[in-house]
Amino acid sequence: MNTGRILAYCRLVGRFKEATLAALFALLRPASALGAPPIDGARIDTVPVASPESPFLRAEGPHTPVPEGSTEYALGLGVEYGRGLLREVGVDTNGNRTALATLVDQGVIGRLGASITPLHWLSLEASLPIALYERGDLAAPYGGVSVDPASSPGLGDFRVGLRLRPLDEKSLGLSLGGRVWAPTGSTAAYLSDSKARGAVDLSLAGEGEGALFGCTLSVEPTLFAGQNGARAGVDCALHAKLYQDVFSIGVEPAFALVRLAQPDDHAT
Repeated sequence: MNTGRILAYCRLVGRFKEATLAALFALLRPASALGAPPIDGARIDTVPVASPESPFLRAEGPHTPVPEGSTEYALGLGVEYGRGLLREVGVDTNGNRTALATLVDQGVIGRLGASITPLHWLSLEASLPIALYERGDLAAPYGGVSVDPASSPGLGDFRVGLRLRPLDEKSLGLSLGGRVWAPTGSTAAYLSDSKARGAVDLSLAGEGEGALFGCTLSVEPTLFAGQNGARAGVDCALHAKLYQDVFSIGVEPAFALVRLAQPDDHAT
């Protein structure tokens, strides 16, 4: 008999990060010195978000195996708030930098996600970020070159993913995942840099008597090719269960290395 289980999660988080950590610089040089436009593409949606079935924001969470013949469904709704997300910086031929504007000073991003687990060791998921609100300064022309101000609302890059669980136990599980982002998002809202990208990850997670834990190591292969905005990082979480295990609260430390493409330090 084919049975199913439906899970729904709601995440409400805040991000207060400088542009150097949470997004990309819009780095410009005087056009008379370089004779070229600024680097193309700037994306504020750089924080990886876990699959909809995970109770954590970034790390993949523990999974409870279901009987053979059962199918699991998960729906996710998230709202994220960020501050100081994208700054415009001018760089002259001597390498001197001048802060010009904060293109996205405040932003609210909604996130829709869904997943299906037809087999306990296999999950398929999809998600879509949506810029609900963005506020920032008007871009300041520099050396005859200017960039567009942020415009919202707008859709982000559509993400699809697959997860395999070679070890699927509630107390301790191991999973391997792969994700691909299609460059379908709005460049006007700075939710897309018009580049396709992908990531692979390895996750370890489990659930004890009163706590949940998980750690995910993820790498975007284009990091090694020098693609702007590519990321590698470790995202972990430790939550305490609340109210008959319906809710949880905890800490989610993270470490990330993000590629920020910059022009040469000196022009000739």
